[in-house]
Amino acid sequence: MARILETNNYSKFVLSLFNREVGRTWRLEQSLLKYGWLEEYPMAVTRLVDGKLRIDDGHNRFYSARKHGIPVKYVETNSKITQGERDGTHTPWNLQDYMGSFAKNNFAAYLAVYDYHRKTGIKLNACISMLSGSSAGSGNWRKQFKDGTYRLGDPAHALLVADLVAHCRKHEFRHWNDTPFVNALSKIAWAEVFDPQVLKSKITAFPEHLKKYGTREEYVLMLEAIYNRYSKDLVPLAVKAEEAARKRNVVLKHEGRPVGRTERRIEAAQ
Repeated sequence: MARILETNNYSKFVLSLFNREVGRTWRLEQSLLKYGWLEEYPMAVTRLVDGKLRIDDGHNRFYSARKHGIPVKYVETNSKITQGERDGTHTPWNLQDYMGSFAKNNFAAYLAVYDYHRKTGIKLNACISMLSGSSAGSGNWRKQFKDGTYRLGDPAHALLVADLVAHCRKHEFRHWNDTPFVNALSKIAWAEVFDPQVLKSKITAFPEHLKKYGTREEYVLMLEAIYNRYSKDLVPLAVKAEEAARKRNVVLKHEGRPVGRTERRIEAAQ
């Protein structure tokens, strides 16, 4: 087995011509600053005829470590493996993998997400956000979910959206678990004027008005139209849902909780 070496002589190394461009490294830098360069993940390098060490794998870590003066760890190899073949030797973890790993170790919050995801059929990213107490499309707690620090919030919103999704599925709406549709249901469900029984009764009466659209905003307008169908007093669900989202963003910031992509877009628009 190749010996793991360590150095802070960064001039010994050169990048491979086949390395991709250095991407966003902020999270990698934070990890290196906190833990140093982990021995189990050394760079793979090849010694060239001029004595330089060509980085075949690990150039983002090298860039980040050099930036902060952190010693790099590496192993010399004579492998002829291509970058494509090297990438094929490992599979990045997805949210399902993280959920399964922590649930298997009896992390209660992850078991709750697993159970909700399995029972409702709602896609995992939305499950994670809603069970934390946020809207389905916020992306809140995604990082914490991977870190093992994910926490449950008030489940009321997640349970309401699950009930609405199940009702649409019962009335044979084929796109009941499409991400934009679930995000739209989640968004209007926050509006104080929203009555879920009204929407369910209208869907029961007019299931043919459930149509497929491409964006959350289009689905919100569709749901508003169904909600107000044959009603004397029209309810501006889309406007009220947006107002509720703005108020919720203020609360999240006050509590110091993660603010997701949707909330950041709302804040930028203010």
